[in-house]
Amino acid sequence: MARALRGGMRSLLIAVLCAAGCRGESEEAPLLQMASRPGAGSGPPRSRLSACHKHVQVIGRHQRQREGGSCSGVAFDFSGVEVRARFANTSWATVEMSQAYSDPEYYIANFFNVYVDSQLHSSFDTSSWNRTGGSWRVKLFSGLDPSVTHEVAIFKNTEPQFNSKYVVPNYVTVHAFTGSSGMTLAQPSKPPRWKVEFLGDSITAGYCNSAQPCSTSSDCTPANQHFNESWPALICSALGAECHVEAWSGYGMAENCCGGKTLMSSVWLRTLGSLQALDLMLPHQTPPENLWDFRRWVPDAVVINLGTNDAVSWPHVIPAYNMTYLALLTVAARAYGPSTHFFLACGPMTSKYCPQVDWVMEKARAQVPGLKISFLNQRYYLNGSYGPACGYHPSVRVDLAMAKGAVPVIRRALRRKS
Repeated sequence: MARALRGGMRSLLIAVLCAAGCRGESEEAPLLQMASRPGAGSGPPRSRLSACHKHVQVIGRHQRQREGGSCSGVAFDFSGVEVRARFANTSWATVEMSQAYSDPEYYIANFFNVYVDSQLHSSFDTSSWNRTGGSWRVKLFSGLDPSVTHEVAIFKNTEPQFNSKYVVPNYVTVHAFTGSSGMTLAQPSKPPRWKVEFLGDSITAGYCNSAQPCSTSSDCTPANQHFNESWPALICSALGAECHVEAWSGYGMAENCCGGKTLMSSVWLRTLGSLQALDLMLPHQTPPENLWDFRRWVPDAVVINLGTNDAVSWPHVIPAYNMTYLALLTVAARAYGPSTHFFLACGPMTSKYCPQVDWVMEKARAQVPGLKISFLNQRYYLNGSYGPACGYHPSVRVDLAMAKGAVPVIRRALRRKS
């Protein structure tokens, strides 16, 4: 069955492509509490604005949820997704959120940073949200000057379902924002010039990168996965780029390191990574309504680093790895068009798959005339010269070195494009 599913990758990808200082009113609530019904309770008058508001920006793959024919919120689960809004005429604001909840055994908390006016303001997580389900209200800011517009970004630090072999819905939904009576949302900032997409595994997702103490025996948990300090996030910041990231620890292109049926080549097709069908006969177990529309967002550059987990099963998985990678790459190139530059990376946890990456590049150039493609060498960053390894993975120091090495390479390609 697994072989048949992998063999259908090319046909499914093609099918997808073809379908394709002054205080006003204050909010004295704690940082996190259960959300009440809109309008319920006492206190000063409030304004409640939907997360589906036209001035709310969502950066990263996301899906609008519908209830009763109208939008009830914005759902997402990939690392690095940001929800941004510019608040006016309010001294405080909260956000109403929920997390999908199906089985307490497989519920995994998500971790977030809140930035106010580009400064880290607070952090929160969903560890307690599985106790009762429902929506939760999180404080964003309070005691600010209501005559000044304040920009808030809610940043997701964790992958869809941290290091999980058995996939169940684990996505979060932002439903609404609440603030002082008369609160409005200002027009969003102008989007960045460049768009960059990252596809990878734990190395890309920032797995264990901030573990303390940091050593090969570090205890790796969602709490020490800080995607904001990962090499992809640092690259995006240095380039001033808008980024999409699809990354999940333990998953490979054609074979996972440590079990599980879901492959990263399948997750790449999805809007919500953790939403899949129970029907094993459905190709890649992805419900049709959760297939990502590649026309929604076309990157200027795509960085792929997949092979570390496949390499655990070397050499028998090499043919499946080669063909699956080639199918994904050629379809991505045709979906995004000739202007997108692809960077195929290898390393730093193993270099076993580097020859296969070279093979894929050679075959892809032959199949897609004019393809812009380069090798991104990440093999040596865990040799001890760039910082320690946390749980055998890049630490934040290594992430920084990896970003510094990649930024000039990607920037040159983007400048050539312009």
